[in-house]
Amino acid sequence: CFQNDQNALLKIKYHWNTSTFFSTWIPGSDCCRWNGVVCKKIPKTSTYRVYFLEINFQNDIVGTIPSTIGDLPYIENLIICGNPNLTGPIPPSIAKLTNLGLVILSYNNLTGPIPNAFTKLTKLAILQLNDNRLTGSIPNFVDNFPELNSLEFSNNQLTGPIPASLGFLPILQFLQLSNNMLSGPIPRSLSNLNFQILELGGNEFTGDASFLFGKIRRTMLI
Repeated sequence: CFQNDQNALLKIKYHWNTSTFFSTWIPGSDCCRWNGVVCKKIPKTSTYRVYFLEINFQNDIVGTIPSTIGDLPYIENLIICGNPNLTGPIPPSIAKLTNLGLVILSYNNLTGPIPNAFTKLTKLAILQLNDNRLTGSIPNFVDNFPELNSLEFSNNQLTGPIPASLGFLPILQFLQLSNNMLSGPIPRSLSNLNFQILELGGNEFTGDASFLFGKIRRTMLI
């Protein structure tokens, strides 16, 4: 595997240090064969780069997500979920991972706001941050997100309104925001979308939401 990728992964290992998950992460070995790591060949080169990282259900991962997670520039899929002792904020360095299409950071104990960094990752298709202790408001996704299909932020401590900009994401079909402390009116822009799943319960919304039941005919759950 590419040396820079191995260096970044080893920094992640040493940051958490204690988990048996990293027993195959041995310096000098092929990092493309390490547990939870998948590489792919870069077109027109002989180089393999890390594009998939999955670290799930590890009780002995303690502490924060290291900023060195941002040193894997070719990563497209990042899954770190079900680690109950994983705490602290999502590092802003995630903004450097401009190839990310899938991010799942669910069922941890992450705190702090949802970083605005996510609004710079215009290749995102799926962003799942549910079942943490995240606070603050939902960022505005105002740039072009042609592939963003799913946002799941349920079961956190988010506050403030739903950004009207979410209603202008062209293919958003799954929006799950239940069980937060969101408030204010539900934006009428959401009626632009053809949801398959829309979950808004367990919040403090005000005003009329009947407009959601007109155009949206495929919605499975509200």
